[in-house]
Amino acid sequence: MSSESEALSQPQEETPSNLDLNPEPQEDSTGVTRDKELWFEDGTIVLLAPAGADDATSLVAFRVYTGILASASPVFRDLFAVAQPGDGEFFDDCPAVHLAETAGALRSFLTALLGPSCALATTKRNNRVLGHTVSFAWLADVARTAHKYQADQLADAAIGRIAELFLPREARLWINFAGSWTEQITIGRLLYGIEFRSEDAIEAVNLARLFDRPLMLPLALYMCCLLEPSSLRNGVKRKDGVLERLTDDDFARCMRAIPSMAKESYAHMQRTLEWAGEGLFKECTQPYKCKLAAKEAATSDLSEQTTIHHLFVRADQRVVLAGSGLIRYGPAHSLKWACGPCLVFRLKRSTDLCCGAWRKLPKWFFNEGIEGWC
Repeated sequence: MSSESEALSQPQEETPSNLDLNPEPQEDSTGVTRDKELWFEDGTIVLLAPAGADDATSLVAFRVYTGILASASPVFRDLFAVAQPGDGEFFDDCPAVHLAETAGALRSFLTALLGPSCALATTKRNNRVLGHTVSFAWLADVARTAHKYQADQLADAAIGRIAELFLPREARLWINFAGSWTEQITIGRLLYGIEFRSEDAIEAVNLARLFDRPLMLPLALYMCCLLEPSSLRNGVKRKDGVLERLTDDDFARCMRAIPSMAKESYAHMQRTLEWAGEGLFKECTQPYKCKLAAKEAATSDLSEQTTIHHLFVRADQRVVLAGSGLIRYGPAHSLKWACGPCLVFRLKRSTDLCCGAWRKLPKWFFNEGIEGWC
């Protein structure tokens, strides 16, 4: 991996992702569970939320402050304004309100609202987020819940942090054709301080829809296409048990795009090897060896080297894992025996094809493309 990747792999400061954002709640004798961290004895309101999507009867209680909630959210402000003293439910001698969000989603929202400001900070140096790594799941909970309660400042900060990973101009900082897709997405996580799992792609698409961020969609949909077919069709469950699924329209977009992208990936290898074979130009220093290398590569099986995982991977970096777990290089690797000028010629053509695929990405999902894509 490059020196940049090695630098990005250095240990980071303690951050919200390695702090306990999901502490174990403490159960009360009434059967309602007090949250371990978000229970302030001087709090003025208790928020009651179901423990999970599959456990709506168990409740988790958060004792917080009406003033802070009301200042951040007009929905909470209106809710508290219409409440009359003495009316409604009480818990532990404090007014209580039932909310529909799962305890996990509400905990993320309240942690962002009441916790350290560093949780959503995006301090950068050399295009890298410094010091504060958070999980995509946590950011998504914050963005979604803040959007519902119209806590716009918090919602914008959370979705803005997520969007950096998917926007075309920002993503070009980590889309590096000279690395495998696994290496590229790892660099993206480190650059933007987001712990992102492949399964999060579905929720990223849904958030892009919710917040009307169309420029996030091409890369998020592409990542959906890399999932197992069952996950792509049936969706994946979040930690709180809520199922995230693509809409029928977005699922259909992926199904139409997959064969087109696979065809592009295969054509990339063919054209790269063909060009290399034709690369016996005046700068070639060893015509016999270059011709032999090109012939060997051109007659190899390209199928393993042309999956859509390789769409943005330069030909010489397309590798597969052998059964033993060792890296097995594909047909383009044999061209490393070519002379310097022929190798440069081939790699430039392969890089140009990667750039072309990047520019075409929106059109595989949207016939008209997306305005603003680079």
